[in-house]
Amino acid sequence: MDRIGNNKEEKDLLKTVMDPPRRKFKENKIIIIEDDVDFANSLKVVLDNYGYDVFIAVDRAEAIERVKEVQPHIAFVDVRLGRASGFSLLAEFKDLYPNMLCVIITAYPEKNTALRALEEGAYDFLIKPFHPLEILSAIDRCLEKIQLEKQSSALEAALMDACKILGLDIKNLPVQSVIDQSPEAKESLEEIKKINQHLNNDKNQRIGNFLEKGGLTKRECQIAIELPQEYDLEKIAQKLNISIHTLRTHLKKIYKKLKINSRKDLINILNRIP
Repeated sequence: MDRIGNNKEEKDLLKTVMDPPRRKFKENKIIIIEDDVDFANSLKVVLDNYGYDVFIAVDRAEAIERVKEVQPHIAFVDVRLGRASGFSLLAEFKDLYPNMLCVIITAYPEKNTALRALEEGAYDFLIKPFHPLEILSAIDRCLEKIQLEKQSSALEAALMDACKILGLDIKNLPVQSVIDQSPEAKESLEEIKKINQHLNNDKNQRIGNFLEKGGLTKRECQIAIELPQEYDLEKIAQKLNISIHTLRTHLKKIYKKLKINSRKDLINILNRIP
């Protein structure tokens, strides 16, 4: 199956989207921010046929206007929008519509592009030309995150309501005390823990994907993911079954590839990831 963005895209897209399964979600609004109108329309054909409500904007001004108007759940943002930068839009979207997840798309996969997308808060990153299934998978990941965060918020709200009814001050009581006085609270806390663990695993996977596209090897990605979670380098080396010398060698390569100076710089980058 050919990939979107090549010279035969119009014919091949028609073959790709023949009688696809229709998808129905509440969170089905997607905006494509892309100055290549033919590419944007081709992508819209795919997503329309999968049941998504798709909008197109070709420049920064139109993108801001459309986001305010339709409040999309997911935005696909090209890095280059004429003279404007897709990265600058990410910052504006954080203030304008913070719940919208952004996926950066680019035909210029320089090593620093993936890292910059990560730093600016992009949820995912796709390199053109890409297979239709890649963009559908990216949407599925976005929708799963949206659903999990909604479930977590609902459970936390229910937990707070239950504690208020019982007269419990959840902010000042130890978690175990809350659990002992309310079996329902225990169930909610366990569900919240599962959801948060799932979200954390998803975040680590996305970090690995971003860093790998930024030029890091899989082993270097594993090390980078561990750094914010464990201070002791010897424990990281032990967990990954490598020597401390090998770990330090990998760290030097990571810093060089990402053009940073220290572990602190890397952790600061990773902590900004949504």
